[in-house]
Amino acid sequence: MKYTILLISSLLVLSFSAIAQSTYRWVDSNGQVHYSSKPPAVVEANVKKPEAKEETTASLAARLRAEEKAKQENQKEQVKDNQVDKKEVDDKQAAYNQAAQEKAAQDGAQLKVVCESMRKDLATYTNYPRAKVNVDGVVRRLTSEELSTKINDLQSKIKENCQDY
Repeated sequence: MKYTILLISSLLVLSFSAIAQSTYRWVDSNGQVHYSSKPPAVVEANVKKPEAKEETTASLAARLRAEEKAKQENQKEQVKDNQVDKKEVDDKQAAYNQAAQEKAAQDGAQLKVVCESMRKDLATYTNYPRAKVNVDGVVRRLTSEELSTKINDLQSKIKENCQDY
């Protein structure tokens, strides 16, 4: 493992030194352009040396400060965006809660009306045992079994649905 790392490191160093070498360019008698790392023997060649860009300590520090400042500004923007998103979610949730409360109030009012109607019907059937019903346009009196069934049904529905009203 150590030898592998040593070999790779050596190859990298050699490749970087090879890249940093001068490059020679010349045109032969036929007009063909040639490039080489070695100068030609017969013809004069133009030498191109690689540009060495070394960053000074001051410029490196300035660049790092600029990157850090940009990073901090980006984080501030993200926090601001998250706050805006949270406010939008809170506003939507408040509107939803208000709509749900209004719907519950409407349902409660309707249930209250229904409960009052069932209580009136129960009082009628209990107090007037000779109650009449209209079935398909024919008015007739309820039998004692039908009356008992209606009273029991109303009592169970009132007990089930109208305890709060």
